[in-house]
Amino acid sequence: MPEPLEITASLPQPVHKAVELGTAKAALFSRLAPHKQGLWLVKQWDLLKDWLGELHIHGSGPEESLIREYIALQGIGDRVKCFGRYPEGQAYIDLLSSYDLTLLPTIGAEGAPLVLLESMACGVPFVAYGVGGIPDYGVNNPDVWVVEPDAKEFLKGLEQITNSLAENRIDQKRLQQFYLKNYSYITLKKQWINYLNNKIL
Repeated sequence: MPEPLEITASLPQPVHKAVELGTAKAALFSRLAPHKQGLWLVKQWDLLKDWLGELHIHGSGPEESLIREYIALQGIGDRVKCFGRYPEGQAYIDLLSSYDLTLLPTIGAEGAPLVLLESMACGVPFVAYGVGGIPDYGVNNPDVWVVEPDAKEFLKGLEQITNSLAENRIDQKRLQQFYLKNYSYITLKKQWINYLNNKIL
């Protein structure tokens, strides 16, 4: 089982900031398999460019070569980039923290994707499809968008979150505190200890 991010490295101190519409740097961190929809995301660039300044794809898998080929064919490599496998530990945190938001349009049978927890831990908002355990991340959390697994809903969610970033309604500090309160290693450790104690009693 992967170790919690705050155990393997130092979490950043997020800054509450506005991001001008059309300039946000967004990233997908994922295995590049068809159900993760990395290629689909890149193919939406003609729409995404109204809200984003750059789109970066991090990961490896069967769609990586297709993504690179599409970017080259469309001549969009100045703003859409595929970097391949991403680092671990502090280098990963530093990379993740450099983005304004993360995206995960997965349609797979997800549990609770670590990348979204890690995004929140760094104070980076996200837009994701509400499959598997992902909807739990959006409960009482105004700084992320969890949408129905539908292309139009994803694009609408991206438009809404980038507008919220531009209007300074996303609070990166509040998002990190949400993670620490609900999903941090210390919080989950306490919950497991309480659960086990109750089972024993």
